[in-house]
Amino acid sequence: MENNTHSRSVIYCRAASVQPGDEQPTFKQEKHCQEYALQNNYHVEQTFRDFGITGSLHNPGIQALISFLQSTNNERYTVIIHESSRLARNISTNNEIVSAIDKAGRKIQMAKGKAETKK
Repeated sequence: MENNTHSRSVIYCRAASVQPGDEQPTFKQEKHCQEYALQNNYHVEQTFRDFGITGSLHNPGIQALISFLQSTNNERYTVIIHESSRLARNISTNNEIVSAIDKAGRKIQMAKGKAETKK
């Protein structure tokens, strides 16, 4: 179990492919992130999602996430993602999103790995 000072958290999930009739294409991602949060004493306050689109800083879910983080002033939040590719598979796009989250003063934690950033 992690000893963290960022007990408040949000989850971000993204699925580029959505099958017809699939109402929750990110269900497994979110469930895994929720389990990770529980095991590591994070309190999840909100989940942000993008469906059927590739990773981009301009996606509605990412934009809502960034806006939320910026609106929380100096409160400490950790963004929990399933794995790095859920932000974006393209490395430069992924770095762009990580940078935007960093600029909001928050850290990213991957449920399937170690911390992506160290804020």
